[in-house]
Amino acid sequence: MNIISICAFAVFAAAAVCAVRAYSGAFTTPVIIAGMILLSMAALPFAKTAADSINAFSETAQIKKQYIEALLKSVGICLLTQFSADTCRESGAQSIAGQVEVCGKLAVLAIAVPLYTDLLDLVKELL
Repeated sequence: MNIISICAFAVFAAAAVCAVRAYSGAFTTPVIIAGMILLSMAALPFAKTAADSINAFSETAQIKKQYIEALLKSVGICLLTQFSADTCRESGAQSIAGQVEVCGKLAVLAIAVPLYTDLLDLVKELL
């Protein structure tokens, strides 16, 4: 699916949300979640292409696999956190959305700790 199709679907989904909201607000959230899931699935080929390119680059540049895994995990956490927070906000739960974002930031920090350790070891070696 190309980006034009994805954008067209997003506009259609937004119109469907407006139509459902006018009819019954209770069904708005499930329609939004369905649209977000379908759009996320449409984006998977782009993510696979990016991950393959990053892996090829890391092999060429001889970057540790641990660093690339941390990068890809962090991107995944950020996307999933954004998806969840947006869904919570659309449902009117702003405080939960904020807490989801905090948890996502802490998860990324936890993934980065081994990288900071390696960096510190490298600085120790240089000194």
